[in-house]
Amino acid sequence: MTSPPSPQKRAGAPPWLWYWVVIFLWTAAPMLRRLWQETLEAFLMQRRANAHLEAVGAGVGPTYLLYPALLLDWLAPVALLAGLILVFFPRLRANRLKHQYRLRAADLSLPGLSEIQQFLQLHAPPLQIKVNPWRLSKFAFIYPSGRGQATVAIMGGLLNLWHADRTAAEALLLHEVAHYRRGDYRIIGVGSPFQNLVKNAVRYYLVFFVVPFIVLTAFGLVKFRHQFQDLTRQLHALTKDLPGVKVPTPDLFAHQAREIGFLILPTLCLLTLSTFFQLLAYLVVPLAGIWTAELNADYLATSEQGSTVGVLRGLDLAAEKRSGWQGLLRNLTHPPDCLRRRVARGSPFGRLTWLLLVFPASYLVLLLTLHGQAMAQQAGLMLGQRFLGEAAGGLPMLWRNALANTQQYVVSHESRWVSMAIILALWPLLSSRWDALFSHSQPTEVRQECAPYLLTALTMTGVALLGYLLR
Repeated sequence: MTSPPSPQKRAGAPPWLWYWVVIFLWTAAPMLRRLWQETLEAFLMQRRANAHLEAVGAGVGPTYLLYPALLLDWLAPVALLAGLILVFFPRLRANRLKHQYRLRAADLSLPGLSEIQQFLQLHAPPLQIKVNPWRLSKFAFIYPSGRGQATVAIMGGLLNLWHADRTAAEALLLHEVAHYRRGDYRIIGVGSPFQNLVKNAVRYYLVFFVVPFIVLTAFGLVKFRHQFQDLTRQLHALTKDLPGVKVPTPDLFAHQAREIGFLILPTLCLLTLSTFFQLLAYLVVPLAGIWTAELNADYLATSEQGSTVGVLRGLDLAAEKRSGWQGLLRNLTHPPDCLRRRVARGSPFGRLTWLLLVFPASYLVLLLTLHGQAMAQQAGLMLGQRFLGEAAGGLPMLWRNALANTQQYVVSHESRWVSMAIILALWPLLSSRWDALFSHSQPTEVRQECAPYLLTALTMTGVALLGYLLR
């Protein structure tokens, strides 16, 4: 027996992922123009530097390996643009998933599938169903299959779970229904190019930046060693007939080791760290939007069932099917299971308050990430100045720069603090209309829980006021 929909639904968290998409589109043109100029300048500078090194015979290896690192800034914008383009061509994504997961039309003779279809029709009648009963390692996922259409892929794992633990199976389906009502599935989910980028961001970082620098560093160390050996042989040849003259081999070796150990390697490490922070700065806010969408789907599924039991069981079962690298990559686009359980087990007020603050808090994490990038760059500059014996600022300078950057950050984002405060305050009134827009249904009554929304809205208003005072 399937459970009917709850007569009163909850508002949950605002669709922050869509909020971020709107901001991205608003700033896309100037950002891409700036990226193009910076990339072109960096490419020309790197090319001139490589040509100069080769001309003076000081080349340090295949420096063309550095060129792919210039593409790191383009990964997130291009992936998001690709994801947005595919929003208007949902059949491309649907056809790919159909072949990748071998999905086929629903066969109602499969045990439990007719009951699953009835359950989905109660909660989201427009949803279509595709099936792969042989894929036991996955439960279900939702994806756009046409203009205004969505399909739920029912896998063998859910068919088995439907008979073994009906409560957990219903929670998993309600989780996908929540994504459908909020429209999250159009941007993220299985087959989303944007989410695939977030999953593979670490791989791209390793391939485009870390590996080339490791290769060049190793090449440079070998070349320096050979140069040192050649220089030593030349000095021995020149001084072999001069009595009392010794080749200062230890001094030369010490100078070379000091240069490599105290300048080259630390500079490369700081440059690598700075580039990592730079890549992370592009992903922090959209990643928080994805996490919020997942936590919100858990929250709405819990509200539909009136209990956290089904969601908690579903999390335990899903965790059993993930391990190793697969589980690590999933944690990049899903909140850690421990966080999802903690949110699910919290009090109603605390659970909703934390859910509402996940996305706004990402801007604090972004600020810390930008501080990390700036400090890594400044530390690299100070290291070079001190190695050359020049005057370099210390911790007081870093502290002053951090305070100035924080003030500029709070002031420059003032419009976002205000807009988030307005959205949080009005979301209990707007949520049903938003859900009706994507689920093609009439707005339903939403249970009012104003206190968490007002509390978080006041928090963002306070931040906006701080930005106004710091002008």
